[in-house]
Amino acid sequence: MSELRAISQYKDSTYEADVVFVHGLGGDAFETWQCDQKDPYDSWPYWLADEFPNVRVWSLDYPASLLKPSPFSAIATKLDLGLFHGGHAVSLPERAAEVLGRLENYDLGKRPILFICHSLGGLLTKQLLRKASDDVKNIMDMYKSIGWELGLPTERNRAAAFRAIRTEITRLTLETGQRPVLIIDEAHHLRNEILEDLRLLTNYRMDFENRLCLLLVGLTELRRRLAMAVHESLAQRIVVRYHLTGLTREEVSEYLTHRLRLVGCELPL
Repeated sequence: MSELRAISQYKDSTYEADVVFVHGLGGDAFETWQCDQKDPYDSWPYWLADEFPNVRVWSLDYPASLLKPSPFSAIATKLDLGLFHGGHAVSLPERAAEVLGRLENYDLGKRPILFICHSLGGLLTKQLLRKASDDVKNIMDMYKSIGWELGLPTERNRAAAFRAIRTEITRLTLETGQRPVLIIDEAHHLRNEILEDLRLLTNYRMDFENRLCLLLVGLTELRRRLAMAVHESLAQRIVVRYHLTGLTREEVSEYLTHRLRLVGCELPL
């Protein structure tokens, strides 16, 4: 198991940033950064905490020893680079997902984060950032696209973008009598988190008002996705479903003839 070890913590929300030290192969959350092995406080993380009291400083502890498990973990681990400790195996992507959960538990991400890494710690951090980007970037990209279509300025975070879109939809409905129609193509590719946010986006005054028309367009996989238990609430909001079947042999001939005529070809198939 990985864990964040607090070097310094702010008691309120006025801190300006987080700094996370990530040790490397065979390293330790504290010893890796020590100058004097006898004094754990004579180390880079503690120096930084003393120098910048408005910054939260952390050191990530995770199993990364070839010979023995981390002193904070009884579980030996296998990394994604062919390194093995007997017992439970954890790949680098799996470890990154676990660490990302730890960061979220301590509210890291609400302020700028600086990672200071040693060897393998850099690879772990890259994997972590890649996964965090997959989880968050897609949602923010969706909000930016919706906001742009509504003529809204770009917001810096997900919560602000969500509020701005909801406010503008409410304004359009109440002031102009317009009900926006949001059409999302390739919806079968949407992540579960985005589908859940779309459900929240259509929730107005306990569903007594329908201010946004949401149209999801996708392949057959979309039907299977919406049938999953995790999307039950979203599926209950769908009032019209239509499945477009494939063209028949006769329809294919008519379609191709039509497309050929559009480019000036009158020859029969």
